[in-house]
Amino acid sequence: MYNLSAAMGPRWAEICTEFTEKIKKLGPSPIWLAECKVPGKE
Repeated sequence: MYNLSAAMGPRWAEICTEFTEKIKKLGPSPIWLAECKVPGKE
């Protein structure tokens, strides 16, 4: 959790970038992958 003021726009952008990079490193959701492999489901 982050506590930022409205004046901290550049820091907000930095946090968003870091968060996005971490998520990309994790890769696809295993739940999503399992749901895609369910037979008979489109």
